[in-house]
Amino acid sequence: MSHEVSPSSYLSKHALFFLTLFSLTGLFLFLFLTSRRIFFPYALDSCESYSLHRALRFASKQPVYRSTKSPPFLLSNYPPIYEYLTSLFLRKPTFFWGRLISYLSYTFVLLLIVIIVWQRTHSISISLVAAASPLFSRSAWAWMALHRVDALALFWNTLALALYLKTKRPLLTIPFLIGAGYTKQSFLALPIAIFLWTYRVSRKEAFVFLFLYAFVGFSILMVASFFTDFQFIYHTIYYNFTPSSWRRAVDMSLRPLGKCFAIWLLIAFHHYCYKKFEFLHLYAFCSYAVLVLTSGKLGSSWNYFLELGVVMALLWGDTLHLCLVCPLRPSRRVFYLLLGIQLLYSISYLSQKEKDFWRRWTKRLSAKQKLKRLLSNLPAGQILCENVEQRTKIPATDVVVLSGHTLALNIHYYLMIKGKLWNPAPLQNAIRQQRFSVVILDRPVGSVEAKIRPRWKYLRQSYVFWTTVGPYVLYRPKKR
Repeated sequence: MSHEVSPSSYLSKHALFFLTLFSLTGLFLFLFLTSRRIFFPYALDSCESYSLHRALRFASKQPVYRSTKSPPFLLSNYPPIYEYLTSLFLRKPTFFWGRLISYLSYTFVLLLIVIIVWQRTHSISISLVAAASPLFSRSAWAWMALHRVDALALFWNTLALALYLKTKRPLLTIPFLIGAGYTKQSFLALPIAIFLWTYRVSRKEAFVFLFLYAFVGFSILMVASFFTDFQFIYHTIYYNFTPSSWRRAVDMSLRPLGKCFAIWLLIAFHHYCYKKFEFLHLYAFCSYAVLVLTSGKLGSSWNYFLELGVVMALLWGDTLHLCLVCPLRPSRRVFYLLLGIQLLYSISYLSQKEKDFWRRWTKRLSAKQKLKRLLSNLPAGQILCENVEQRTKIPATDVVVLSGHTLALNIHYYLMIKGKLWNPAPLQNAIRQQRFSVVILDRPVGSVEAKIRPRWKYLRQSYVFWTTVGPYVLYRPKKR
């Protein structure tokens, strides 16, 4: 951006000071509240347990991308970079290291936003306001410090974006784009945007970039598949084609429009004042298009908005700068009004959500501690955690992993069964053959459930009720 007018010429020093102070307060609150999660001993998300389980298997040199025809039915639906990196620090089962990596990754993403916006606007105040914009998004608040792949993938992706905006040399971004893709495979919007933008200037350079990016990515895919008997392709690609719904895609894609109304209004104002199409606009379009195409599948959630949130933060910084230097004097009043409404709404919304978050995940803390003591006294084995009622949250998977046992089933298998990607017969046979040392359910299995699903019939035949620990119902094999 090349605008010679400084925002300070239109704003008083007091206004800049309070704007910066407000942003710093929001950032500090955001970072402090989420940092507490690093030390929480149990899972804060239903998928954290499976991620830690895979990292522990990397640490103990056990196969991660293995056949799904025999237990444990361990589905590794993400590439290995994050969990392998976490495994380098693991000495015992703990969520600490994986959450710390995610927290630091997202903190560096915020720092990169500050650097990029400062390079484009030369205003530290606007840079801090842009970095505070994740307060507008539930995705950043909910996924920032979890034992999941999202934050690290976002860091690699944002690093590639910063490098491209600085140098305009697409080939330099390939290592970081590959790092993002092999941390989480859905980060495709940036390479698409870089190719399309480069194509406008130099077709040769665009196709060289596309060829090298595809060649390196495909070569790694083939090597990983060769050493895993091609299970890597099944786990990271084929098994992710779960059922999709256009109604769900529309609902998910409309959420950022409603939650971030001020940002979208100011970006529209940006276009009204300066009818100029830049790379970030193309990247925002590509990011939103990928969001619409991928968010309709079962299992999608707020983490699909993380990449779009970074693009919006950068556009937010551009737009604030242009609003402040715009010759239309009423625009600054609109800016103050919308910014104030958005920040107050976001801080109050996320503060309440943080209270609800802790209330939700600490209400079973006592039961989990008792269950962990019980399972820790058992010999290491495979433990099946299931829901009798078909809900998203699977009970006690974190306790099983922290107790040193092997999880016998991944939550993603339910989506695979719905999408007819996997036949549950091996699971039914394993239950019938008593392959699991303990079965943990959310409630007892009755005759009605046994008639509906064969695995519950085999459970009633091969297992006997053992005990209950809080809301958890435990079964163990019948003596033969």
